[in-house]
Amino acid sequence: MARKDSHLTVRISPEELEEIRQFAASNGMQQSEFVMSALRAAMGKTGVQEQFLTLSARLAAIESKLQSSSVAH
Repeated sequence: MARKDSHLTVRISPEELEEIRQFAASNGMQQSEFVMSALRAAMGKTGVQEQFLTLSARLAAIESKLQSSSVAH
């Protein structure tokens, strides 16, 4: 895997940042993971492996929510 030590700065509104945070969290992703996934999709660079990893992260988030929900009841 390539080194990840470069940065990209983007100006967005506080509301957009909150939307990104919430969407990423609800899908079991880090903010940078979500943003990079969206960028790759926009550039047509979504591979099967990335789609699998994204779906796996979402499934893990759903499983976690279900487990915490069943513990609360």
